[in-house]
Amino acid sequence: MPPGDTFLSGKVTYFSDSGTKAVPNVTLTLEGDVTYTTTTDNLGNYIFENVIFGNYILKPSKNTDLGGLSAVDVSRIFRAEAGTYTLSCFQMLAADATQNGTIMSTDVHNVGIYNVHYLNGNVSGKCLNDDCVNWSFSDTATLDCTSWPPIVAPAKTRSYTPFSSSTTNQDFVAVRLGDVSGNWPGITRKKRARNPGIDISLSPKISAIRVPMVLSSEERIEGIDISVSFDPSLLTLDDITLNGGILANKYYAIESKPTDSSDIVSFMIYSTDEKMYTGKGTVAYIQFNISEQVSENVHTTLHLTKFDCNEQPANAYLLPPTGTITGKVTLPVAGAVITVPGTDIQAVTDENGLYQLINVPIGQQAIEIVIPGYDEIIQQSVEVQDNQVLEMNIEEQGVKRATDEETPIEEAIRALKEASGM
Repeated sequence: MPPGDTFLSGKVTYFSDSGTKAVPNVTLTLEGDVTYTTTTDNLGNYIFENVIFGNYILKPSKNTDLGGLSAVDVSRIFRAEAGTYTLSCFQMLAADATQNGTIMSTDVHNVGIYNVHYLNGNVSGKCLNDDCVNWSFSDTATLDCTSWPPIVAPAKTRSYTPFSSSTTNQDFVAVRLGDVSGNWPGITRKKRARNPGIDISLSPKISAIRVPMVLSSEERIEGIDISVSFDPSLLTLDDITLNGGILANKYYAIESKPTDSSDIVSFMIYSTDEKMYTGKGTVAYIQFNISEQVSENVHTTLHLTKFDCNEQPANAYLLPPTGTITGKVTLPVAGAVITVPGTDIQAVTDENGLYQLINVPIGQQAIEIVIPGYDEIIQQSVEVQDNQVLEMNIEEQGVKRATDEETPIEEAIRALKEASGM
């Protein structure tokens, strides 16, 4: 038996996982002839000792451990409001983040914006509802919601009129508002490895860059939570878009907001329909404007600090921004090899001397051209802009030829032209 002449005890568990998940740090207030306060331990247990007989009301409350919200929750609240996703009674309590008795678009927005701030590590002053309530409680694990809406909150307190003997099993079920999936406390509690990041070369000649975010494992995408760190002295956030990626023109939306932490951008992508995309590839692009303070060529690093798909860490990475170089070797000659030194990027001209180099890193790049039948390697320097096509033509003039005789490639081209009457 617990110590003390008279006592009152119980346990607080979470609504998911069949009530086996304990909720610590819940404040229990027993208010009446005398007021007592205690908190649940790591197993969710609490006890009031040496309670004087009298009339009391027992009330749980909690305003800590605010994880557990995600893009999956936003997706399910959105679909529940649209009538395409069915929620259990406790899930309906969680979805009603505004606490107005109805699941509506405001709940979708409030949970989404709150989670974006939480991803950035700053929810100070951010609330899900007008009263800044983060948790709801029920004195029973069994709810009847057949008549909902409106959503009627279960009894959140226990009354003792009077309390006249030691009492056990005074349990409560806790609900983190917004956590429809029931994954509280969320994977944000786990220590995450730091992504090595990508190195980007910036130039005064480049005004903006677009960075692809790539999901490398095939997933059925319900929701994605993403955070990227950057140097705010060199870059400022301009836009986040699905256009050009695997989720473009599908049933997905983005929730983002200018962040309190200027060196991190966080956002979520969530499904708005049951027709969810399954696959892998570029899910979104972040566009940054380059600061006017960049007066010379500099390097900066971006880190993908969070990429969770369907509330689980996913295999993903950032790609450096690139451009495309196209042009013509104006001999013309087929078989000329154009390369970007220090990379695996190369192209070979066709019979018209045309070529294309794709995924060329932005910034100042050296280009080398080797033409069949010519001694020297032609070298040129170009400025590659993000997501742009640069035309660079290569002239024969001034290039020393190894021999006046036709090369095999040129001879074959001439023979083809003669045979076709050209």
